[in-house]
Amino acid sequence: MKLHTGHIRRLLTPSSREINQVHFRTYMLFKFGTVAAVIIHLLLIPLFWIVGVFPMVVVNMGSVAIYAAAYLCNQRGLHVTTILLAFVELLLHQTLCVYYLGWESGFQYYIITLAILVFFLPSGRNVLKLALFATTLATFLGLLTYSQQTAPLYIVAPSVLSAFRNVNIVIVFCLLGLLAQSYTNAAEAAESRIEEERERAETLLQNILPVPIAARLKSKPQVIADGFDSASILFSDIVGFTPLSERMPPEQVVQLLNEIFSEFDDLVADCGLEKIKTIGDAYMVAAGIPKHREDHAEAVAELALKMMDVLKKRVDTPTGPLRMRIGIGSGPVVAGVIGKRKFIYDLWGDSVNTAARMESHGLPGEIQVSKATYEILKDKYAFKERGTILVKGKGPMQTFLLRGKKPVGEAIAPPSGFDTPT
Repeated sequence: MKLHTGHIRRLLTPSSREINQVHFRTYMLFKFGTVAAVIIHLLLIPLFWIVGVFPMVVVNMGSVAIYAAAYLCNQRGLHVTTILLAFVELLLHQTLCVYYLGWESGFQYYIITLAILVFFLPSGRNVLKLALFATTLATFLGLLTYSQQTAPLYIVAPSVLSAFRNVNIVIVFCLLGLLAQSYTNAAEAAESRIEEERERAETLLQNILPVPIAARLKSKPQVIADGFDSASILFSDIVGFTPLSERMPPEQVVQLLNEIFSEFDDLVADCGLEKIKTIGDAYMVAAGIPKHREDHAEAVAELALKMMDVLKKRVDTPTGPLRMRIGIGSGPVVAGVIGKRKFIYDLWGDSVNTAARMESHGLPGEIQVSKATYEILKDKYAFKERGTILVKGKGPMQTFLLRGKKPVGEAIAPPSGFDTPT
């Protein structure tokens, strides 16, 4: 909630949620400042009475009332009114002090503090700030000229004047230090919040885009398109998820997907791969982009086997154990970021389409790979040949079902027949 004049009508201290960060610093400064001013002027009443400057007794009584009113205005969010009351009181009070006791009393130095305090007004009031600053400067110079030409109305002991001057100088220095420290603390807190927000935005951006791509977008926003001669792409889809979701409350559907995909995310990170996106219950991963790696097909195969293991543990659903189809394709890929809003790092090319078809034309509980992927992995992984199947948009294609990694030292043998028509 933004804090503007008149928005807060209660006299009680506003809670932190009722004051935005921009105004909280001003609010706290004026709160403690007005309380301190009331206490100081209450103490000045008996002092002026003792030294016999009775007009200043009355003036300080009025000052107590003004600062009490300023405190209440600050509590109601009337910051401009608060500082104007303090401005009028300080100028009037110090002028009368110099008029009655002379320049040697040191009360005029409070005007220096006031000249700084006017800049604590909310932003956007630069004309008012400059006007008040000019008034304080003119008043200070006027009092200096007046005191040099006119004797004070009340003559008090030099020791009293010296005490007033020393105490006032100490208080002014303390006030200036307090103002400087308050803004130093505020600046450090603001810088800390900015850094936290920057890190949060950085983390969010890196969760959306690969780190190298995010860095390129930040340094020079542009269309990003890179070609890769060899990469591997994985598509997965949970079998029968649509009817399953119709038998579960929406919250449970989202929770189930979140749990499964979170485990997949951990596997992708462990394998050093790049998650591309999720669409419904589909999950897409790539290897060899945006940084090339020679073992891209092997890395994706390992991920696929681990993903199957994760899903085998999911037996507590209304339709029983979950099963998944996984498709893998390998070959040239174009990757990049296009558009102006809601960036996504996406892939294009025949290899991507092939991987998608391997999944959509796959078998439940199986990892189906293209011939290109099989040729890369056949020496290290065991396969069963599914045979030639008719793939939409691509025609007849020879496909293979990944069974697992070959034991070390196993002789390389041709794949056994395993043909299941779609």
